[in-house]
Amino acid sequence: MAKTDVEQLAAFINLPYKPLAARWETIEREGGRDWSLAALLTLAPADARALVASSPRLGGNVRGAREHLLGWFPPAIRDAYKDALASDAEAVPVRATRLEATAFFAPAKSPLVHGDALVFEPEGLVYLSLYTM
Repeated sequence: MAKTDVEQLAAFINLPYKPLAARWETIEREGGRDWSLAALLTLAPADARALVASSPRLGGNVRGAREHLLGWFPPAIRDAYKDALASDAEAVPVRATRLEATAFFAPAKSPLVHGDALVFEPEGLVYLSLYTM
């Protein structure tokens, strides 16, 4: 079940910009040793721009988890991807800037030091996908 408590989220990761809102969850991965954290952060537009400007970009496919796009993202985003969301694919191609998520890593708080951040800059949304190894 998704949580919305920003202070509780900050116990796991760094929040370089104070979110206006957050929705997040942790998921135990197969085998029980590793786990992941997915989060959708709503930032002020200036903070989203600053994050993009200050973080290294990643190449490759830009994809978001279908279940989170359907359940967490605002209707305007869901509508923009309605054809892709109609498929059974677990990950859906999206138009976002893919960044290294190092600004969110907090090794002193948790072992979530792998993953990426997808920034939907016009909407001020940051979709984090972090995991342990």
